[in-house]
Formats: sequence, structure tokens, C-alpha cells
Amino acid sequence: MRCTIKPAEALPTGSNAGWKTWRCLNHLHSGVARTKRSGDFPQPTNTLCKEALIRFLPDLSGKLARRRQLGTSCLKEQEIAGLYHMTQKDIDILEELNQKYTQKFGFPFVLCARENRVTTILEKLQERLANSKEQEIERAIGEIKKISWYRLEELVQNSNLVAKL
Repeated sequence: MRCTIKPAEALPTGSNAGWKTWRCLNHLHSGVARTKRSGDFPQPTNTLCKEALIRFLPDLSGKLARRRQLGTSCLKEQEIAGLYHMTQKDIDILEELNQKYTQKFGFPFVLCARENRVTTILEKLQERLANSKEQEIERAIGEIKKISWYRLEELVQNSNLVAKL
């Protein structure tokens, strides 16, 4: 069995350059553990690749999110953050800030929802509007790493094929 783990929901086929294809879940688990210890997480290296990766992520509370037409992992993460239980006021604020962010940077706001709740998401979105585009690209890539790590960890933990290290 071979599996490739993509760092984002809707990456096109062939976009996993630099992402390891694992022969089996045991190898995946071992590789992830080594990667976590060494800090050598795979990442795109040039700004255009980084921006392209960020653009494939869905908007928090965007159309797909409101219709719950996101991938299973993304739906679960947004549920954990409380994004499906916001007040109308919070929805309006989030949509306004998301629009400002996307207009300024040209890509969606990326934040690891599992580590945040509605209030902190709104605060961080407001704060990050003050950053430069370069800062936000690096910040978004850092958040994608967190999201990817949680998804890999969940995949490994939920598998009864993997021996615990």
C-alpha cells in the first residue's frame, strides 16, 4: 500500500512535489516522528510556490464552509474552532476581515483552526492585516505545517495498522 499525504484540501494532482510517498503506514509513522524531532518539515522553497499552495486553501467561513462542502478534515477543524456556531455579529466581522485580508494579500487567511476559537481567530485576523505580504506568506506556510501535522498525526493515531513508537 502506498499513500501520499497532501498538506491542503484541494491541491491538484502532481502538486505534491517534495512531499514523501510512503510505502506503508508504518513507514509514514516513523518518517513523521523523525521529521518532528529534526524539524525538517518539507516545504515549498520559492515565494510563487508558497503563494500557489496558500491559494488552494478554503476561506474561513467562505461559501464552501457555509455550505459545509469542505473536506472531512477541514469540516472537523472548523467545527472544533466553533466556526459553525458563531453569532451573526461574528460572522459579519469574519467576512469583512476575510475580504480585507484577501484584497490586501491576494490569498485566503490561513490559521490552524484546531489551535484557535472564534474570538482568537478574529483577533489574529485583525492583527495579521498589519503584516507585509512576505510576512503573511511565511506565516501561512507555518500554519499549513501545523494543519498538516495534525492531519498526519490523526491519520496515524486512527490507524490500527501502525505500531506505536
